[in-house]
Amino acid sequence: MRDRGLSGSLSPAIGNITSLVELRVGRNRISGSLPCELGALTALQVLDVSSNAIDSTVPSEIFSLSALRHLALFRNKLTGTLASLDSLSKLTFLAIDVNGLTGTIPSIDKLTNLQLFHASENEFDGTLPDGLGRQPLLSSVLLFSCHFSGTIGSQIGLLANLATLALNGNMLEGPLPSQLGALSRLKSLQLGSNMFDSTIPTQLGKLTLLESIKLSGNRLVGVLPAQVTNLPAVRLLHVDENLLSVAPTTWTSLTDCKLEENCFESCSNVPPGCMCGAPAPKCDMLTTTTATTTATTTTTAESTTTELTTELTTTETTSSLDVLTLPPGSAGDTAAPNLTQTPSATGTFAMTTAAAPIDGALIGGVVGGVAGALLIIAVVAFLVRRSRVQAADSAQPPQQKNDDSGIYGSSFKALQ
Repeated sequence: MRDRGLSGSLSPAIGNITSLVELRVGRNRISGSLPCELGALTALQVLDVSSNAIDSTVPSEIFSLSALRHLALFRNKLTGTLASLDSLSKLTFLAIDVNGLTGTIPSIDKLTNLQLFHASENEFDGTLPDGLGRQPLLSSVLLFSCHFSGTIGSQIGLLANLATLALNGNMLEGPLPSQLGALSRLKSLQLGSNMFDSTIPTQLGKLTLLESIKLSGNRLVGVLPAQVTNLPAVRLLHVDENLLSVAPTTWTSLTDCKLEENCFESCSNVPPGCMCGAPAPKCDMLTTTTATTTATTTTTAESTTTELTTELTTTETTSSLDVLTLPPGSAGDTAAPNLTQTPSATGTFAMTTAAAPIDGALIGGVVGGVAGALLIIAVVAFLVRRSRVQAADSAQPPQQKNDDSGIYGSSFKALQ
């Protein structure tokens, strides 16, 4: 009964048809709520109420239907949170995208038969669903525009059958995992409009079936790898609005290419048809901040070295005496040495001992001073890196954009 112009609501009496195996009423004008009596349909394998105007919560009873293999709730007005999915171990198709669902997505760890998982364009929060990287049969994952935060775990590389991965339009951060290069069947990779701040992994160059790459609107830095631009099947490459600084010299045959709003010093190697352009204003601020911070680092290091040298010189010399002899029995000595300093031809002092150990306290002070200087330099180096990111953010924060062309409505296409 799909696409029959049906209207009204689903009656609670539907729960009396206990032998019902399939309920397909998608693409109609059904409104109202999902009756909790659907939970009485213990033989139900297919529940499709997609593309209607149902505006209730999702009854928890639906998630107890252990025979269910196909659950299509997408394109409604559903709200509220989802109950545990643990009982749906036979589920192969789960499409709940384009609703108003909230909270976190429950673990999908028990959904070991899942092949399609679409939950895009909802109001979820939290991190990506637990168990996402442990579903070996998954071929399509659409989780874009859902406010997810956190990182993409390395387990994503275990999805050996994955063909489509769309996580764009979230608040994901951290590095792009190199394990993405293990997704040998991947054709579409969409990670734009997030906050990834690493380089682009060269391991993506292993994905010979990859046709579409969208990484726009992140904070990616460094080189655009030739391993990526030379992929044989890639026709669409969007890496605009990042902080990339080096473009490769060799490219495959691209039909859609966006490189603008990066920090490329030259676009001379970019093939015709690729949108490139001069370095973005944020790159100027990044360069200025880097230079200023580097100068500060150098000054701080020089100042630390000067202070350390002064401290050592003060320890080693006194007044205008040409020769200084320390009395035996200095603190920290066990052998009570005679310690003598004599001026060299260059005006510096040379320290000598009469076959006795040097003062342990003096050595400890020198080593401690050097260690302190190294610690200061390490801290300043960290501040350099952080200031680069902050400068880029303040100049032009990443825009959240719905970069989902070509996959919007994919849940409906999968039903056909």
